[in-house]
Amino acid sequence: MLRFEYVLDLASYRPFAGEAPNLEMKPPSTDDHEALAVLMLNAYLDTIDYEGETIDEARAEVRGYLDGDPMLSCSLVGRTGGEIVSACLVSRGDHRPIIGYVMTAARSKNQGIASRLLEASLDLLAAEGHDKVAAWITDGNLPSETVFRRAGFVVSRGA
Repeated sequence: MLRFEYVLDLASYRPFAGEAPNLEMKPPSTDDHEALAVLMLNAYLDTIDYEGETIDEARAEVRGYLDGDPMLSCSLVGRTGGEIVSACLVSRGDHRPIIGYVMTAARSKNQGIASRLLEASLDLLAAEGHDKVAAWITDGNLPSETVFRRAGFVVSRGA
């Protein structure tokens, strides 16, 4: 699969998302591990990025994120009715922060939730003084391409 790096200059960033009704946002914690794994599997199932992963593989992926170098102060989970329905998880990259995952439960897609979480994470990154942020997106992942382009990200390079 061909993936492209998208980059945003936070100095030129302007918020783009509207409100997401009844959305509670908070930084993720290790207590969210299982809920994030379930969300990840649900969000990617039947999409271009789904490669037959299991719940155990989703748990390992979330554990790898939490045990790696996460930027929890700039990452957010979105809850509605007490349940995590979306997440924007940010990690430290070599030269800049990386939006590692933006995911929304299938039943909550197309409601602006991912856009709102991304916007809030970008605001937190800018407030911490970061000048650029990147994300890697699979070519053909139209929902992600749309959300990130609308936020002002531009394609930097492919891999």
